[in-house]
Order: sequence, then structure tokens, then C-alpha cells
Amino acid sequence: GHFLPPATYLPLILPRLSTVSNGEHPITILASMAEGTKSNILQESIKDIIEAVSIEDIAYKSQYEHQRALLQLIKVIITKCDPSEVSFDIFRILLFIASSSEADNNVNTALEQLDAFASKTKCAETSELYQRHLNAALKTLLLSANCWTENTPQFLMFVGLMELAGQSLSYEMELFVKVLIACVPKKQDPYVSLRCLTKLRMLLLQEDHPLESSGQLGLWLPDLVSECIAVFLSWHAGATAEALRTASVACLEGVCKIGVSEIRVIEELKKCLTLIPALIEDDAEDTRYFSCDVIYSMSMNYPQLIDSQKLHVLAEKLVKRFDDVSQRIRLKAAQVLAVLFENLPENYDSRLHSGQLQDLYKDAVIFLDDTDDKLQEAVSSTLETMGRACPELLITALEKDIHKYRNAHRCHKLIETLKTLQLK
Repeated sequence: GHFLPPATYLPLILPRLSTVSNGEHPITILASMAEGTKSNILQESIKDIIEAVSIEDIAYKSQYEHQRALLQLIKVIITKCDPSEVSFDIFRILLFIASSSEADNNVNTALEQLDAFASKTKCAETSELYQRHLNAALKTLLLSANCWTENTPQFLMFVGLMELAGQSLSYEMELFVKVLIACVPKKQDPYVSLRCLTKLRMLLLQEDHPLESSGQLGLWLPDLVSECIAVFLSWHAGATAEALRTASVACLEGVCKIGVSEIRVIEELKKCLTLIPALIEDDAEDTRYFSCDVIYSMSMNYPQLIDSQKLHVLAEKLVKRFDDVSQRIRLKAAQVLAVLFENLPENYDSRLHSGQLQDLYKDAVIFLDDTDDKLQEAVSSTLETMGRACPELLITALEKDIHKYRNAHRCHKLIETLKTLQLK
């Protein structure tokens, strides 16, 4: 490399890069030759080198040694040259390795080189490098998004962008959502849908709110809910459908938690709410749990969606969860039911709904005598909140069967509290 110019060694090495029998050896030799070449001479050939290694058959191989050789070559290019004219190709090669490699040292090296590459191309931070290339990357990914499988290189890169691009994604929300809509609802490979929904939930719930940075989330969230989340909420048989249902409910919880107030978002959430009563009784424990969380977040952030009729339907389903096989769901149901009654619909008339309240109280008080002390305590606290709607009805329900309870002290304490409420 020191004694031979690129014009001499490149015609010998580049044609051999894509030959399977040669493996990674030509790239390793090319990296060593480039390392020995003077920077100003190597700069003249940087475009030819990167174009040769950026074709898919070379750039998107996942073998460990092949990726090590590519990383060695890219490091030489970044260190010795100005990579500005081939910036996007270097970015996507490093992104693919960071997203696809099963070897931690390759992933760490790729991430380190992305940092070095950002510095070399005068980016203040690595996030600026993502922002610079995200538009072109998403446009490229969109071309094939509707036929991805779990091993498609472009899919792995998209997942990598969801993990690594951070707040840069918010500035390309239109393209980001278009890619999700192209790949998530398709039945090409359920794993693709599942992975994307899982990563989407992660983005929605991150503390730094990366998707909200540019203020565009509200414009595109309705499309995400209707096209990527709601499509999996309805029940279908099979383990795959069950997993997708769980992931979509988890995503819906993320949407409800961020509390975007645009009218179109609220309209889409209203449609989803009609499916929640069935999801609370789903066979999958996680689906039941996330469904409870959805109700909790809707009560807090979108109370206008829960009218008196929906309140009683949801409350009835939650009381039934007091008898769930899972303790965490029993306790969650009690917590959510309390929040529902803390956020009663405007102009809620307890006299008009006395029959429904009576049934709820009757079904709930049974669990004051449950064998689980934690559930007893949770139900007692929840009933105290529920009782504010109509104290006299709950007092009647408690006094009717108080002699049957093993733990009557909880009933007596609750009755005293409710009588105090009546006096106010």
C-alpha cells in the first residue's frame, strides 16, 4: 500500500470482493493496502472503494469475519480521508452491522465508528448524523417494506433506526409512519409486525419522548393507531394472533399514556375502546394486564371517552378480574376501578344508575373476604372510592352479609368511612 498506488491494486482486489470462495480476505487485504496508502492519494479513490463495498451482496452480509473486515476498512477510510462524498453509504454499512451483528464486539465497534464518523463529518453529536441521513435511509427502506421477513437486511436496519436514531425520528414522522404502515399490517411475516410494535411501544414510552420532539406526532398518530395497532386488537385464533394482540394492546397503552389531544387521535382511541372489554378477558395474561393499563390511561388522559354506559361495562369487567388467576391482574383491576370512579363522567347520576351500582357493589364486596390479604386491602380501598358515588347502596350491600365474613373488621371500617361521607 505504501509503494503501490490505488490505481494499481484496486483493479486486482475490487473484482474479487464479491467472490464467495474468497470470503472476507479481499476486504482485509484492501483495508491493509488502504492503511499503507498516503491520505491524499487514497482520497482520490475513496468513491471507487466505498461504491464497491456498499453493494448489498457485500455490505449486508452478517458473517462475523466479513463484518470485522468491513469495519477495519471503514475505520481506515474515516481515519485517513474526508468521507463526506460517500457519507450515506458509510452510514448504512455501519448501521447494518450495528443492527444485525450477533457479536457484541462488532456492534460496539460499529457504534464507535458511527461516533467517529459523525465527528469527522462535522456533526456536533451522533444524533445529527442520523438526522442528516434519516430521510434517505427511510426512503430506501420504504421501497421494500411490504415484503420484509425477519432476516431481510432492510428490516434489521429499520429496527436499528428505531433503537438508535432517537429524536431524529420525530423530524421524519411522515416517512417513519409510512414504513410502519407498509410493513406492520402485512401478513408476510408476523415476526416483523411483532418486532415493530414492540419497538414502537418502547419509543412511545421513553422518558425523553423521542417521537414528540418536533411536534409532528399528533399529525401521524391517528394513522399509526388505525393502520398498525387497531388491526390486531380483534380476536383471532392461534398463538401468533395472540402475540400480536398483546403487542398491539401494549402499543395502545403507550399511545394513551402520552395523552396527545388532537381530535383525530381521540376519534381513533374511541374506536379502540369498544374492543377493550373483550380484551380484558383475553386468554393471554399480558393482554389482560395491558388492557387494564389502557383503561387506566384513558381515564386519566381521555375521560371524555368514558360515558356512563362505558363506565359500567368496563367496571363490570374489572370486578370480574378480582377473581383472575394472576395476582398482578387482580391488584391492577382494583387500582384501575378506583381510577374509573375517581373520574366519573360529567353529570353522572347515581340515582339513575342505582341498579348497576348495586350489582357492582354486590359483586365487589365478596372479595373483602378473599384469602389474599393484598387483594382484601386493594378492594377495600377501591370500594371506598366507588362508594362515593352512592354511599347508602354500598352500606346496604356490606351490612347485608357482614355476619358471613371472616374478616368483618374491614367491612365495619368501610361502613364507618361511608357513613362519614353521607354526613358531608
